[in-house]
Amino acid sequence: MNKLQRRFHLHHKLLQLISFILLWLFAYNAAYGCWVDFYEYPQYIGAHIRLVGPIRLADLKDVHGANWDDRIDSLVVSKKARVSLFDLPDFQLANRDVYQNPDYMQGLGITKKYGTEQNGLTFNEGEKVEHLGVWNFHKKTKSVIIDCVPQN
Repeated sequence: MNKLQRRFHLHHKLLQLISFILLWLFAYNAAYGCWVDFYEYPQYIGAHIRLVGPIRLADLKDVHGANWDDRIDSLVVSKKARVSLFDLPDFQLANRDVYQNPDYMQGLGITKKYGTEQNGLTFNEGEKVEHLGVWNFHKKTKSVIIDCVPQN
């Protein structure tokens, strides 16, 4: 093997190693880390999609090749994620004034700290939501923010 072939071989092996590490990290994060499962119907049935965070989706018209705009009706949040749902694209809310009411925000489970950072319908680490209709958010989600929460 000449010098050029050895150099190419070394670069090729290094690229394989880096690719393997990145793939492993993505798979680990998807399985044990920061993700949210969305379902088309109540009680976690119907079409399903898992989104790995952190991610900000200003619209849901093309998520992994499918349109999830106004389609989400139940969800499962991993123990390392927090998700905010919005009923308009670009992280906007149709009823923005309602979300400025501290009592209403507390009823939705939004902490003061997080409520000042986000104004969407927010679900915290490990939460399971059988039906978004409870929050009058039945198939209304048009944009999503998934934040990863550091574990202590």
